[in-house]
Amino acid sequence: MKKNLSLGPVDKAHFLSPCQLRNTRPLKMPSLRSHLGTLS
Repeated sequence: MKKNLSLGPVDKAHFLSPCQLRNTRPLKMPSLRSHLGTLS
């Protein structure tokens, strides 16, 4: 399993939960972060 973790950030993203993806993606998409900000 350690090999799977050492493949890289791309493969590592598959192990991330939807919540974690929501926390990282908005950093690259300001418009989405603003939209999520209004919801929360």
